[in-house]
Amino acid sequence: AELPQLTRMLPRTLRLRPGVRVDAGSIEITARSAKTDAARNWTVGAALQDLVGTDGQRPIRWTKPFEIGIDAIDTADGPQFQSGLLRSTFASASANGTAGGLEGDLQFNLDELAEELGQFQDLSAWKLHGKGAGKFSLRDTGAGRFAVSAELDLQQIDVQREGKVVWNDPQVRVEIQAAGSRLDFQPQRIETATVMMRGPADTLTAELLEPINLVDANRSWFLKINGNGPLEQWAGRLRPWVSGVPEQLAGQSTISAQLRAAPGLLQVCLLYTSP
Repeated sequence: AELPQLTRMLPRTLRLRPGVRVDAGSIEITARSAKTDAARNWTVGAALQDLVGTDGQRPIRWTKPFEIGIDAIDTADGPQFQSGLLRSTFASASANGTAGGLEGDLQFNLDELAEELGQFQDLSAWKLHGKGAGKFSLRDTGAGRFAVSAELDLQQIDVQREGKVVWNDPQVRVEIQAAGSRLDFQPQRIETATVMMRGPADTLTAELLEPINLVDANRSWFLKINGNGPLEQWAGRLRPWVSGVPEQLAGQSTISAQLRAAPGLLQVCLLYTSP
């Protein structure tokens, strides 16, 4: 069976935050179902576009579509994801279901994100600049087990909040490998993990030294870190994820350390360091 296409106009006035008003726009939702000999196929899509309004001082206009699409199969074992797509001016991603897993790629542009979403949300305290692209893979490795990997290339990243640097990196490649246990689709425990960050003049790797229970609100992370390069680069990369990283670090160094991080706690044990 094929479901009819649904087209809905946004409400005449939709307040997203004080001072912001959307007067016109459209969201188009489509759904399609087709039965084959083996299973029923589903395709669902949505597109939001042509938003027009005001923030109280300036006009708001978002004409380019924001699109989402999903393909799935309803089998005897339950719904099975086939493919997915997200497309906008500031980000795009695609994912394809594989035998027992998922793989895909993504791209984003922080400048476009700030320009588009800044019309609806107050981003005046933030500076967002840079872009990235990468790929990812999620695999089912047995009953209640999973493995994940990802590669991401970032360029000219400059993120600041109220004039303070959150992350500044002209070029870096990030590679992630992790494995653990899950309950249905929810990760429960990370047992092994490594993260490698490599720039033109430095390398930083982190290895998980003990498993992490993700359902524990007070969980801690115990890592071994090895690196060489400018200290300010390492600090800039850790600052978004770990509280307590000093604001000012300078110098060139080779370092090996163990780090334990938990809510309100940061402990660093230096194993080796050289200027």
